[in-house]
Amino acid sequence: MLDVLRYSSSKVKPIALAVTAALFLSGCSSTIDTNPFSGFKKGFGKKDATSIEDIIAKNERTKIVKSNDKTKVGVQVKKEVSENLRGFGINANELSRADLSGDDNSAWCRYLKASAETEATIVGSPSLSASTDDEGSGSVTIGMNLLDFKKAELIRQSSEARCRAHTASKKIEGTLGLAAEATSFAANWAKQNYLRRNLGALNKIHAQARSYVSNGMITVQDKNLIAANIAKLKAEMSRARSEANKRKDLPGFSVNQIKNRHGALVEATNDLQNIDREIRTADALDLRVQTGYRYNGQFNNQLQRSDSDGYFASVKIGVKLGAITQRRAELEDQASGARLDALFEQNTGTVWKSGFAEKSIANSLVPLRKSERSLSDALAQTNNTISQLASADRAEVIRARLVAKIQRVQTLSDLAAVRASIKQLEENRQKIKALSN
Repeated sequence: MLDVLRYSSSKVKPIALAVTAALFLSGCSSTIDTNPFSGFKKGFGKKDATSIEDIIAKNERTKIVKSNDKTKVGVQVKKEVSENLRGFGINANELSRADLSGDDNSAWCRYLKASAETEATIVGSPSLSASTDDEGSGSVTIGMNLLDFKKAELIRQSSEARCRAHTASKKIEGTLGLAAEATSFAANWAKQNYLRRNLGALNKIHAQARSYVSNGMITVQDKNLIAANIAKLKAEMSRARSEANKRKDLPGFSVNQIKNRHGALVEATNDLQNIDREIRTADALDLRVQTGYRYNGQFNNQLQRSDSDGYFASVKIGVKLGAITQRRAELEDQASGARLDALFEQNTGTVWKSGFAEKSIANSLVPLRKSERSLSDALAQTNNTISQLASADRAEVIRARLVAKIQRVQTLSDLAAVRASIKQLEENRQKIKALSN
C-alpha cells in the first residue's frame, strides 16, 4: 500500500490534493474489462454512481439495448450465449427486464434484503479506534475507506439481484413442477367427473340385468359379470377422485405471472456477476481518510512534548496489484461466461430443464393424440354394436348389449381423461413458452 501520512489539522491543502489524486486514480478508465477502477468513475457514496445497465453494457457477453419505453432496459446477449438462448426459444435480441413488482415480498427476498442492509450499514460506517503503549503515548482515531460507500451500495444492489434471480428461478421451477401435477389432476378429475355424472346410467344397466334375471332372459352368471364390470368402473371413479383430490389445491401460475422469467433469470445472473466484480474491485482499493488526536507522554530536552502531539489527519491510498493484472481480467471474463452458461448446462441448467420439459410435452402429446383417435374409433364401433343388438331378445345378445353399454361409459370416461390431458399439456406448453417470451 502507498501511504500518505501525518498531516496536521492545519495542512488541509495537501490532504485535498491527495484526495483529488485518489479520485483521479479511481476513475482513470471507463473500460470495465481492462481496468478495475472504472466502476467508480462517477464518485463515491452516490446511490446511482454506476448503474447495473452500464455494467452490463461493458460485459463481454452482453450489450445494452434501449427500448422506446424509457422505463424498460434490456440486455442483448452476444453470439456465444445467443445460440444457447435461441435453442430454448428465448428472444436473444431483446431480453426486456421483467416486471417483478409484487414478487419481492417473499420471505427469502425479505431475508436477503434485510441481511444486505445490515451488512451495508456496517460496511458503510466509519471506524473508531484507540491505542496506547507503556510509555504513555496514545491516540484516538476515526476514519474510513471512502470506497466503502460504494461497496455498501453494491451490497444492496446484490440483494436486489439475488431476489430477482430467486423469484425467477422459483417461478420457473414451480411452472415445471406443477405442470405434471396439473396434467395428472386434469386427467383424473375429468375421468371421475364423467363417471360420477353417469352413475345413474350404470345403476340403470344393473337394474335391467336384475330384471332380465327375474324374467329368465339372462343367467345369474351374466348378471354377476355385468355387476363386476360396473363395480370396476365405480372403483376407477373412486381412484381417480382420490388422485384428483390430492392435487386440487395445488397453486397455479398464470401466463402473466411467469412471462419472461428466463430473461429475468439471465439478467439477474449477469447483474450478480458484474456486481461481484465491482465488489472485488472495491475490496482491492483503499482510499482511507482519518482524523484523531495523538498524545505523547515523553518530553524532549527542552521539557516540551513532541510536535506530533495534538490533532492530526491522514490519507491513505492503495491498491492490491492483482486487481489490475491481465490475469484478473481474463478470470473475470471466464467467471462471467461460466455463470451464464450454467443456466443452459445439460441436465442441471434451469433454462435447459425448461427446454427439455417443452420437448417432453411435445413427445407426450403424440401418443395421447393417437389414443384419442383410437378411443374415438372404439366409441363409434361400440355405438354401432349397441344399435345392431338393440332389438334382439336372446340371452347372449342381451348380455352383449348390456356389456357394450358399460363399455361405452368406460370408453367415454377414458376419452374424457385423454382429452383433458391433451388440453392441460397444451396449456403447460404455452406456459413454458411464456417463460421465454
